[in-house]
Amino acid sequence: MEENIKKKIILGVVGITVLLIVLITATYAWFSARSEDESQQITTAKVDLVVEVNPDATHITNIKPTTWDAEDMANNNDNKDIVQIPIKVTNNSTIDVKYYLRLLAEGLELNNDETLTGGNLSEIKYILYELDDVNKEIARGDFTEPEKEQIIIRKKAIKKDEIQNYKLYLYIEETEEIQNRLQGLNFNIIINGDIKTNYEIEELEYIESTGTQYIDTKYYPNGNSSYSFKYSDNRISGVMFGAYNTSWNDGSGLYIKGSGTNPFLHYYSNVSISAGYHSEGIIDINRGTFVLDGTEYLSLPYKNFSVDFPLYIFAGNWGGQELEQPTEYRLYYFKIYDNDVLVRDFVPSYNTVTMIDADGNECPKGTIGLYDRVEEKFYTNKGAESFLKGPEI
Repeated sequence: MEENIKKKIILGVVGITVLLIVLITATYAWFSARSEDESQQITTAKVDLVVEVNPDATHITNIKPTTWDAEDMANNNDNKDIVQIPIKVTNNSTIDVKYYLRLLAEGLELNNDETLTGGNLSEIKYILYELDDVNKEIARGDFTEPEKEQIIIRKKAIKKDEIQNYKLYLYIEETEEIQNRLQGLNFNIIINGDIKTNYEIEELEYIESTGTQYIDTKYYPNGNSSYSFKYSDNRISGVMFGAYNTSWNDGSGLYIKGSGTNPFLHYYSNVSISAGYHSEGIIDINRGTFVLDGTEYLSLPYKNFSVDFPLYIFAGNWGGQELEQPTEYRLYYFKIYDNDVLVRDFVPSYNTVTMIDADGNECPKGTIGLYDRVEEKFYTNKGAESFLKGPEI
């Protein structure tokens, strides 16, 4: 029914300027007001993408393990234990665009009844089919990390006034093992869309430092700073990120060992975290609380402090004078919150054209760095050599 349709509207305005050329004494002159011949023409393009999903279909409860039929889609469509979520994407823009669709499972977790055994979130599968022209599979995956957004459509072209239809199938894959902890699931599927309007930047899965590169975030940490990031392939001891006034005890950052010993959290102190060594993981630091892959290892009391120098990523900023212990790892994303407000949303990227970076400097095409979705600025390497580039996404 019409009232059951939830519309997620992504709006933006992209200014497209048509510059007229006037021939004056055998030269071309660019102008911005009027000439005697004709006026400048300015066209503003409206960007309006609508993603429609039935909310009744996205609330998932009481599904049971079943088997996906790879030979006959009719059997899957008739299977009551396979959730089916229609998705309609409409481009109401005045121009053709490209878009992403992102998926996450809100509130999905294993049954916490200690008497139950067996079953993993990786056994909850999804498959996305495109329904236009010929039905075809375009994405599949699982919910090992349910709260993490997964990109299920990347840079898909859609013409103005065009409609594209999809169906997302979701099910618990039946195994030969006990799956009791998958009983009583109750969660919501969230599907978000966004338009790719910045064609100067291509996102990457990760960028990799080799010990000589670092990013100046231009953010000054304080007692209300929080961080969330994903990393892998950590190989040496060093500062993953940080800024300090004069010592470990008056700054904000994280020191991680490249061996079997504990990392140290810097929250106006230098405190060992009994987490052991992890070469990869997702770290969430909320003020003085340290969480690795969903497990809390440390919680320090709130402290009111400020750092006089900007935070570096891949190294520490020691009093604005010294680069402190750069390290080597792959970075997949890095978010900075100030008093719970997102102020930096860094994604690994490279530029496809010559452009101006966050420092106001011209950087050539192919420069690798971090693009901030909040300020819409490109942050480039302040150290030596270049970051290594991961695959495009």
